[in-house]
Amino acid sequence: MDDEEEAEVGRETPPEIESVNILCLADHIPTGSGMNLAAALLAERNLRSAQDSDGSGPNTSPLRSNEDGPGTGGGSPYRVSLMRLLEETNGWDEKEELGVGNDTVCCVCMGRKKGAAFIPCGHTYCRVCSRELWLNRGCCPLCNRSILEILDIY
Repeated sequence: MDDEEEAEVGRETPPEIESVNILCLADHIPTGSGMNLAAALLAERNLRSAQDSDGSGPNTSPLRSNEDGPGTGGGSPYRVSLMRLLEETNGWDEKEELGVGNDTVCCVCMGRKKGAAFIPCGHTYCRVCSRELWLNRGCCPLCNRSILEILDIY
């Protein structure tokens, strides 16, 4: 019976997937150039700093600090004032309001205007749907967070 059990075990596992002691293979594993991780990281840092000083590196992008922007140095993103960002986004609100969208309709019933009830995760639904969700389901249908309370906005 022992021979049959060994034959069954041999059939279940292919011979190439045998358990092998990795420690005995450590002498036979090729190590490549013999460079350790610290030396490889140092070489990569030196290469990147040389490329950054030339300005021809792969990390040159409009968000990185170059001669044309007020950078913080070292390839970090440059800072932009809040007023400039507001000027760039000025006018987006008017475009969104003119477009036809269902942002004001409750996504649960698709009939009533949402915004009457506010749940803790930040999603808004109509008052009727928010009460039903709170009592029956207990969690937000969009993000699946639990609804602990409902704030009636108006």
